[in-house]
Amino acid sequence: MKATAPRTTPVRFTFEAEEGREDGWGRFERLHPLGGRVLTRFRLEPGDRLLLTFDAAGESFEDVPAKVELSRLDEDGYRVAEVRLADEVEAHRLGAALRGLVIRAAAPPSPGSGPPSAPASTRREGR
Repeated sequence: MKATAPRTTPVRFTFEAEEGREDGWGRFERLHPLGGRVLTRFRLEPGDRLLLTFDAAGESFEDVPAKVELSRLDEDGYRVAEVRLADEVEAHRLGAALRGLVIRAAAPPSPGSGPPSAPASTRREGR
């Protein structure tokens, strides 16, 4: 299951092992239980180990270990990187949050959740 939304999810990242490397930020263009696609202006290279912080589907994820699998520059000069979560517990928690989001989006509206209707005494009866 992958979530691709009309808006993107902000993500902050720090580098796990490299001292002096500047922290960065970007946006998840695509997010799934095992990771996702990040769009950023910061340099990310295959093999980089990151700690990701982001919010998704009402859950907060802080300093989640991840690894950059693929990275390329797009035509506008942005870095597009595929990242994979390295923590199974956090990947499971993200999957559960995304499934909950999909279930809520697919659920039919509950009775009374729509716009209120006018009381019967104020409705026009075809007059």
